[in-house]
Amino acid sequence: MKIGSLVLVLAIVGVVLLSGCSSGGGHSGLPACAKCEVVKTAGTGWCDSCKKGLVNGQEITCPGCYAAKTGGPACPICSR
Repeated sequence: MKIGSLVLVLAIVGVVLLSGCSSGGGHSGLPACAKCEVVKTAGTGWCDSCKKGLVNGQEITCPGCYAAKTGGPACPICSR
């Protein structure tokens, strides 16, 4: 019974990991995240699911830096 439960948990984790958002870069075969596609079209925006954004076409992976570059305070993580 314990082995069956472990297999079930591993299967669920695998499905969750494979169904997450992706920009399509480096993850061939997975669909691109819809929010990321909107952000790419706009040139500026943040995707909470993928934890990345664009500011004037420049990719940013730090939420604090994204906030700073879009009018917020300096990033508390990077001090930029």
